[in-house]
Amino acid sequence: MKRALSLQFAKALFCSTSSLPQLKLWKISLEAFLEALEKHSHFQALLTSPQFRDEEKDWLVQKCYKGPCEPKLLNFIKYVVKQQKLPYLKSILEEFSRMLNEKAGILQVILITARPVDSKILYTLKGKLKETYGKEIIIEARIQSSLIGGGILMIENRRWDFSIKNRLKQMKQTLLAEIRQES
Repeated sequence: MKRALSLQFAKALFCSTSSLPQLKLWKISLEAFLEALEKHSHFQALLTSPQFRDEEKDWLVQKCYKGPCEPKLLNFIKYVVKQQKLPYLKSILEEFSRMLNEKAGILQVILITARPVDSKILYTLKGKLKETYGKEIIIEARIQSSLIGGGILMIENRRWDFSIKNRLKQMKQTLLAEIRQES
């Protein structure tokens, strides 16, 4: 439900313009707004409080932007607040970013490893993926010490688990299956 709702809101904003530069600016503005919400929990509390009227919340959102803000984006944020969907803003931004990357011909890749990956390896991986997918590649490298070694590569809705933790799990399942067959 959360993803479906976030996707619906992200599509509504995304379809508001066909200008790639405009979409990129909106993404940056949404990231800044989300960062302000995360940094200042009292601000989010005000925007979600039933004690304040929608007009007061609109004024707060407007004041959040010191300079001029694109009216369509500002109205979108006000609508999200009015519909009480502010807790979904992070996932809305994720869906919006995914759509923007797709339009710009960029493929977002997540690489999770036990330790930091050498930049030469990342460069090689990026080249191979660009060759395979024919798109510009952005690799988001994450560290997860529970993997022991190896890693997990996530591209779009696919996941390749080549971690030692997963290999040990597979070996355990194989051994247990063989033991059961012998019994």
